[in-house]
Amino acid sequence: MAEQARLLSENERQRELIRGLSMPVLPVSSETLVMPLVGELDEGRIALAQSTALQAIDQMHARHLVLDITGMPFVDTTVAGGLIRLVQAAYLLGARVTLVGVRPEVAQTMVALGIDLASVATAADLASALRREPITK
Repeated sequence: MAEQARLLSENERQRELIRGLSMPVLPVSSETLVMPLVGELDEGRIALAQSTALQAIDQMHARHLVLDITGMPFVDTTVAGGLIRLVQAAYLLGARVTLVGVRPEVAQTMVALGIDLASVATAADLASALRREPITK
């Protein structure tokens, strides 16, 4: 029983490590971080993304976070709400967020769901975001 409990504990630690590695925050300059989001996001992964990004912004004193959602197959109201909360929290830490990688079907879904992203800067691609050329209204 003790061995089984130890193995289960080890397994859970490895899962947490893998979850953490699946949400890297990459410094690309002294003030800019890039966070690629890949795969489906549920409430747990959204919370992990928020926590990981905000800790990185705080620790690295970043002023710009680029969220790349190219690798996300879809965005629903839960995911969009989580992204908005991340943008708002980053703003409170003094960082602005630029969303990149919005595919046409994701854009259509977000509009159809009535998700208001007016406060979120977007860029056509990662290179544009890193040149700080967000699309503005």
